[in-house]
Amino acid sequence: WESWHRGLWSFAKGDDLSGTRYFLERALALDPRFAPVHAMLAFLITAEATRGIGSPFGESLKLAAAAARTAVERDPRSAMAHALLALVLLNLMWGGSLPATKLALQSFGPFTLAAARLLLASALFVSVLSPAALLRVPLADGLRMAGLGVIGFACVQIFQARGTRHTSGAHATGL
Repeated sequence: WESWHRGLWSFAKGDDLSGTRYFLERALALDPRFAPVHAMLAFLITAEATRGIGSPFGESLKLAAAAARTAVERDPRSAMAHALLALVLLNLMWGGSLPATKLALQSFGPFTLAAARLLLASALFVSVLSPAALLRVPLADGLRMAGLGVIGFACVQIFQARGTRHTSGAHATGL
């Protein structure tokens, strides 16, 4: 129990992830059935990967997914295990988006990439919201929403893509 709390404290300080790893692995050795330790270890692995330390990104993804699955298997009712599993997935999506952008920029320009992302996001938005709900939105509000989407989403994506083009995927993730 003490190792678990020291691991959480070490992670919260943010100084050195190796200390966090030490305490989490120690807690895991003492009680391999304690689901939150597995979940926090999965989150730690993704934090290391997105900072460019630890195992390569692809290997880290596999390790983090295995640890997160173990956490949920150990205690399917643990809110902490499910919450940390969600954080792992979000961290991996965020951390993987810039290397993916770097790869996509080899085939597409930043404007094309931003347009494709905006179209995909719009399609997902419409599919979740339902066409009937969209028809109830006043035209002026719909135009404002579309304008905010273009400015707030597409412009950010264009600037991100242009910046990512001039650095490595690992450095872009850290920025």
